[in-house]
Formats: sequence, structure tokens, C-alpha cells
Amino acid sequence: MECLLPSTKDGFRAALIIKSCIKSFPISESKKKKLFQIYGIRMAMGIGDMRIVDKENGIMDGEAIYLSGRTLDGMGSPNKNGTFLIEPADKQLKPALQTVGMLTDALLNNATKRQSEVIYYKLLSKSEQEIADILGVKQSGINQHSTSAKWYCIEEALSYFEQLNFENV
Repeated sequence: MECLLPSTKDGFRAALIIKSCIKSFPISESKKKKLFQIYGIRMAMGIGDMRIVDKENGIMDGEAIYLSGRTLDGMGSPNKNGTFLIEPADKQLKPALQTVGMLTDALLNNATKRQSEVIYYKLLSKSEQEIADILGVKQSGINQHSTSAKWYCIEEALSYFEQLNFENV
């Protein structure tokens, strides 16, 4: 899936929203669970210039598209590289962004279904009380799931990514 966001700063949050949402889906039938484990979700975020953006006709072309596509194609085993990689055009940003992406990916991959739900709503800027109301549980339970999922680390990674200057990319 390729998408173009209004700001590069939104890309990391959008990717985490997608991953946490999918991970929170209930999978009850064993055949479906096995298929999901086999296929899962792999994502690559390319950060670069866009040459053509024609949303009306679904035409996009540019460095960001090529970077994300090549990164997805080159992904090895999920156990080795993870399931979410960030590939910036700016090679100076690459080590830091790939590290942030891989560590956050590892946290999301280890989260339970309920923890993924909590992360999903936190990424949508919901308060713990709002999440508790949505999920029909106590706020203290949401806090416990948030802490167990290491939300504070995910939040720090988001903060780091969103404060970067992508104007020259």
C-alpha cells in the first residue's frame, strides 16, 4: 500500500496506526490465524521527493515511492529485519530512522491484541479514560496495558520523528 500524506511528520504515526489496528483484529479461526501469521503485514516508509502527485487519477511517482518499494522488495526474513522499515533519501538520517523504526516495530510485534488496541487509540490521541469507555473497561486497566506495551517508548519515538526537519528531503 502506498499513500501520500500532507506532511512527512505524519508518516510514522500513520504507519503505527495501521500496524496497531491490524494487530488488534480478533482472529478466532485457526486457519485464518495461520494465514495471518504467514502473511502478516510488512511496511516500508520511503521519505523523499515526489515528482508526480495526481490523487484524482491515482498516479504518484517519485523518490519516496521508489524508496519504499525497493525497501519492501529487499526485506528479508521478518525475524532478521523486522516488519517495518524506514528508508529516507537523506543518508545522514538513515541510521537513526531505521533504528527508531525497528525498535518501535519490535514493541508493536510483541504487543498483545488488547495492548495493540490501547496503542491504536493512544496514537489517535485518545485519553486513557476515553479508551476505557470505548473498550468497556476501567481506566486502570488501560494504564496497565499501556505500561506493559511500553507506550512511553513508542511515544518517545514518535516525538523524536515528529520533531525532525524533513524540509530538505
